[in-house]
Amino acid sequence: MNKEQNTIMNKKILLPIFLIASLQNSFASNITKPVSSQFGFIENKGQIIDQNNQLNPSVLYLYNGNGLHVQLKQVGFSYEVWKQKPLSNSPQNRENPTALGDKVGPSIGKSPLRGDFEGLDSVFIHRIDISFLNANQHAKITSSDVAPDYINYYTTGTSEAGVTNVHHYKKVLYQNIYNNIDVEFVLNDENNCGGFKYNFIVYPGGNVNDIQLKFDGANATSLTNDGHITIETAYGNIDESLPLTYQLDANNNQQTITASFINSSPLGSLGGATYGIAVGKYDATKTLVIDPWATYYGDSGFERGYAIAVDSSRNSVITGETTSTSGIATTGAYQTSYGGNTDAFIAKFNAAGVHQWATYYGGSGHDYGYAIAADGSGNIVITGYTSSTSGIATTGAYQTSFGGTDDA
Repeated sequence: MNKEQNTIMNKKILLPIFLIASLQNSFASNITKPVSSQFGFIENKGQIIDQNNQLNPSVLYLYNGNGLHVQLKQVGFSYEVWKQKPLSNSPQNRENPTALGDKVGPSIGKSPLRGDFEGLDSVFIHRIDISFLNANQHAKITSSDVAPDYINYYTTGTSEAGVTNVHHYKKVLYQNIYNNIDVEFVLNDENNCGGFKYNFIVYPGGNVNDIQLKFDGANATSLTNDGHITIETAYGNIDESLPLTYQLDANNNQQTITASFINSSPLGSLGGATYGIAVGKYDATKTLVIDPWATYYGDSGFERGYAIAVDSSRNSVITGETTSTSGIATTGAYQTSYGGNTDAFIAKFNAAGVHQWATYYGGSGHDYGYAIAADGSGNIVITGYTSSTSGIATTGAYQTSFGGTDDA
């Protein structure tokens, strides 16, 4: 029976054929689209291979998000972000993908996938590894909330028979990753946002101080004044925060507990790349849930996040710059259309990491948002600089006309 016949006779839901491979440098190829983020955490049954077309069993589950891939491993996980270049009709560019002007830096990591880069000459991937330092090397890992369908792979590195009946899940649980502490990766499908989050669950007898996250492969990591971790990659920054930490009482009601990341690296030993968690006063006889979230934010252009603030309701607001003409502003926002060249942007996420709204801010010149603040009433103020002669000042403002060159 050939593959076409097998596909027709299979009674389960079948998806398009996906190409899963490894990337260390750029490539030129026509490639099918990936499994989208709605499929959650895809189990590895042998369809994931490394750059040498060898099986890559270190990746246990794979999440394919919009601009962010997550690999779940035995004692940690990895983020993958990338920059892409569109196909060029130039014969030189077809023969030499790096002729488009970008070089692969030393921190570019290996990727277990090659499925979301349809119609591209070059893809440059940056991988950041996050390890649970001093964790249980043999933690039991289970998955739950399985989807009713499955995926069949007929790809590079697999046999003629392919890898079939590959399931995908909403939750992956690491049991006792530290003594009396679990970590749970969850598909965050609230409001169909299609993201993911992970929770540390500290049971009675667990010690929050045992939780240590070690970051490898980032251009740099740093701690913000709000206790967030800024992860600098070659293609934008990732903000790691602890917006929601709570304790469950006897009736399963949530009691909010303050929490933030802290730098736990010994001075000069790990370059500031290891972080712990500090929490406020809580009842150690009850279960504590630490609920971080992270997201990649951007579209086909270039995005840079320069500042972040948290308001009294634990909402996060960010600002920066963008060259994307779509995928930034939400319907009904202050400015829904891209102004041109470079626009500032403002985006808001609630305490659970669900996207609330976003707006462009700028005219036809170059506009950048470099600092942001939020008050207890939900007002947001930003500052930066602009070369736009219109589209910035409002009627009756202190200065309504552009002064020349660059204005604040």
